Amino acid sequence: MKVRIIIYSSILDKLKHKHDVSAEDVEEAFLNRQAGLAKELRPQNQGAEDRFWFISTTDKGRELKVVFFFDLEKNVPVIITAYEPNNDEVDLYEKIQRQKKK
Repeated sequence: MKVRIIIYSSILDKLKHKHDVSAEDVEEAFLNRQAGLAKELRPQNQGAEDRFWFISTTDKGRELKVVFFFDLEKNVPVIITAYEPNNDEVDLYEKIQRQKKK
């Protein structure tokens, strides 16, 4: 099964060289996602479009934080970055998901 996402070539190059993340890794993280999305609220990480992120695992169990925005015309996520999250990011994501369940 494939998921429809857009990863521009410049972003894919950055993912490969800086984070050792492939397009397949990102697709697997989308397909394996168990929890909801978090909206990026930090001003330094804002873009022209609302940004969202989640933490999920690849089929090999590698944990990734995936950041993206929605292309509303194409109704598809556009990847901004993906990398292994640090402990603070994992804790924040878990906190956001717990708050959503209340």
